[in-house]
Amino acid sequence: GHTPGACGFLIRIADDDTHVRLLATGDFTERDAAGFPGFDANAYPEADILFLTAATNTEMADSLTEIIATVTERTNAGSKTLCTASGLTGVHLAALFAGVNDELDIRIPVILAGHVAKLYDALDYHDENVTTVPEFASTTECFEHGAVTIAGPEVPVEGSSKRLFEAIADDPSATLVQVQGGNTDPKTASDFAGTISAHRFSNHPPNTVLDD
Repeated sequence: GHTPGACGFLIRIADDDTHVRLLATGDFTERDAAGFPGFDANAYPEADILFLTAATNTEMADSLTEIIATVTERTNAGSKTLCTASGLTGVHLAALFAGVNDELDIRIPVILAGHVAKLYDALDYHDENVTTVPEFASTTECFEHGAVTIAGPEVPVEGSSKRLFEAIADDPSATLVQVQGGNTDPKTASDFAGTISAHRFSNHPPNTVLDD
């Protein structure tokens, strides 16, 4: 329930009349991620022992709302907006941005570049608001006023996001939104002429969910 292809392992151990069930989930979330359903605890037998990744994030919903609000505001203002994120987070965000039209009647064209585009295509996603550019000779192929361009890695220091960042770094009307899942150092206002922000985003369950 965390990423495409994610799975858990239910291990049953019997010793005469003693029975123990171990559930190993690794990383998981009860929330939908990139269109894939989250973990449904009620769909599985009760476990005696649970093995999982213990990272938690209670601010995930607020962070995600802030990211979507920032991008919606800036694209609506006609800004060239670059959103940098890891591959699967980029796919997740693309699905959400494309869905804003249904909820708010505001169309946000989404352009995926580089590895994020390759993942989106490989997972066979299709949405009329999303354009994929897996490889680009010129950065102009990846930008459009009033659209959000999503590329990785999560901070524009290398790869596609670096090339795209350098193309708009001197544009005071441009926007950079950095969606960070790890302990990376974001670009700051001193590196960019336009509007810049950084957001911590991790789709881990909060402590209350782990306790349940």
